Amino acid sequence: MFLQIFFFITNLIGWWRWANPKQGEENKKQELKVSLMSTRWLIVFAIISLVATLAFGATAKNLHEFFPTLFSKPSAFPYLDSFVTVLSIGATYLMVQKKAECWAVWLLTDAIATYLYFAKGIKFVGIEYLVFCFIAAFGLWNWVEEFKNYSKKV
Repeated sequence: MFLQIFFFITNLIGWWRWANPKQGEENKKQELKVSLMSTRWLIVFAIISLVATLAFGATAKNLHEFFPTLFSKPSAFPYLDSFVTVLSIGATYLMVQKKAECWAVWLLTDAIATYLYFAKGIKFVGIEYLVFCFIAAFGLWNWVEEFKNYSKKV
């Protein structure tokens, strides 16, 4: 539930950020341009994602011990579930900034979520996430093409 609240708030922030870019960040439509992350920020993003996944995974692994009334069984996939959650948050942040890499992160996230839902026997949701993989692949291709077109028009 808290994740859905986060996504709602970041969608509003993203809408504002895309509609009101800083000077020099706008395209011909006066919207935020697609950009790429620097190698340094990719490394920072990866490290933060790894540390957050390990922290959330360790917590999720022990939820049944911390709150036995709420969680009667241990988590089946604490680290993979945490990885999907952390990458979903990271991909959303990158999308707000209109970084093309957000789609690669979504593709990885959706692929892992597809596996998790099929492994848990929740096939309909697994199929949904498989469709999300194709959407993310198309989004990545589309934004990379848009980014390439900026340099062609200069």
